[in-house]
Amino acid sequence: MDFRDALILAQSNEHLVGKIYRNERIDDLLIIPVHKCERELFIKSYVRSLDAQQSIVPFMKCDVEVCALVQKNMIRRLRLFPVINILQLPIEMGVINT
Repeated sequence: MDFRDALILAQSNEHLVGKIYRNERIDDLLIIPVHKCERELFIKSYVRSLDAQQSIVPFMKCDVEVCALVQKNMIRRLRLFPVINILQLPIEMGVINT
């Protein structure tokens, strides 16, 4: 999806932040590049800055997806980046697919 559509999708689903998914709290919604190389560069930038808006800027013309970030505190400590595409969350979570 393009960045504009992803932004609308993320804004429509801000209510997911704070909800529990698989015993973990959703800490944030991120717009992330889909393709592997771009995604890895995004993750490196995000891990350094923890600033999703700054990290996505170089990839705004790329194919992207909206992901829920859980366990944000694990990113720097354990080098984990636990995300799931919000469109893959269970319907009971109340995802709004715009």
